[in-house]
Amino acid sequence: MAQISKKKESNIFFLYLSFLFICASIFLFNKHTVGNDSTMSEWLINYQGGFTRRGLLGEIAFKLALLFESKIRFVVFLFQIFFYLIFLILTFNFIKKIQLNFLLRLALYSPIFLLFPLAEIESLVRKETLIFIIFIVFLYLSSNKYSEKYCNSYIFFIFPVSFLIWEPVIFFFPFIIFILYIKNFKKNIIRVVCKTLIICIPSFVTFLLVILNPLSDSGHDKMCLELMSVFQERCYMSLALLKSKSTILQQFTANNYKIEYFIRYIIIIIVGFLPLFILCANSKFNKKKIIFPFRFKFFFIILILLLSPVPILFAAMYDWGRVVNIAYTFSIFTYFFLIKNKYFKFYEGFLYSKLKKFFITKKYYYILFFLYFSCWNIKTVISDRVGSFPIYRIITKSFKLIINN
Repeated sequence: MAQISKKKESNIFFLYLSFLFICASIFLFNKHTVGNDSTMSEWLINYQGGFTRRGLLGEIAFKLALLFESKIRFVVFLFQIFFYLIFLILTFNFIKKIQLNFLLRLALYSPIFLLFPLAEIESLVRKETLIFIIFIVFLYLSSNKYSEKYCNSYIFFIFPVSFLIWEPVIFFFPFIIFILYIKNFKKNIIRVVCKTLIICIPSFVTFLLVILNPLSDSGHDKMCLELMSVFQERCYMSLALLKSKSTILQQFTANNYKIEYFIRYIIIIIVGFLPLFILCANSKFNKKKIIFPFRFKFFFIILILLLSPVPILFAAMYDWGRVVNIAYTFSIFTYFFLIKNKYFKFYEGFLYSKLKKFFITKKYYYILFFLYFSCWNIKTVISDRVGSFPIYRIITKSFKLIINN
């Protein structure tokens, strides 16, 4: 299999991200006025009835819409376009200088990663997009060219804001702790652990404030009344669920599970994560840069540990496709961070060597890449089956929306 140069690989990736942004802009503009869109309803949550979870961005949108005498939906649309563009720009700059091998390329273009929100527009630019932006900035500040004081200050002072945007980020906080640990590592393991935990205190406190202060029924009614009286917006979907699922216990009592859902998502996770899992199983830590309290030689076991809180989020959410996408996004950015900063020594294990030999000698790689990348996609909610041909559907849907408008 011929090696693609960094410049050509970067240009291809840039075109791919440009395609995603153009289609996303069309989808977001078309659906920002739809009255039953769950994404929009989540963005409209605000503090008009009192402090509540996920209300920060909605409150800012509420105030800006009043200030500029605009529709709040249009303000949210501008937010979504802006934050999605920032996310894509950060993603491109973060990855563009990495030389991709055949498995890295499969991992980067996995349908459960960047393609997922476009294939399932109900998941397009949800509030986790802001969490991804915050996380990528953290990874930039944690790179070798910056002192640890920058990433430490960022987590201590800035990262707590993420819990006001989307509090389930707590289930991915092990990734933050892991990066802080390796960035602050100075051979004294106990001191590093203590320092890392201290840096995380404001985030833990903010999370507790959010979950221990659910919006009251009267507060919810007041928020809905303000939205209706000022912007003629009714409380529906995520806005309505803020009342019926306001406590932690209520998050775990509404889902109706079936064995077929578990089987389907086990297969989705195995297939979607497989290239990344193989890479992690062949990525050996550089002992000159980092030592762990336990004997972790390869990143695979650590990644499984970092993802260990995620099943709790599966139990709490109905949008299992989103959970898979968020977990994969944190995982792959962490892996690329470790590559860029040379925390790994790549070890070609048995499975990797066999795959590499097969693709070089048989030249089947691009056929597999096409089938893997463009022939399937996961759906947003737990009950939906796997979709097919996402690229084709995204393109045709975009053209239909342009023609109809």
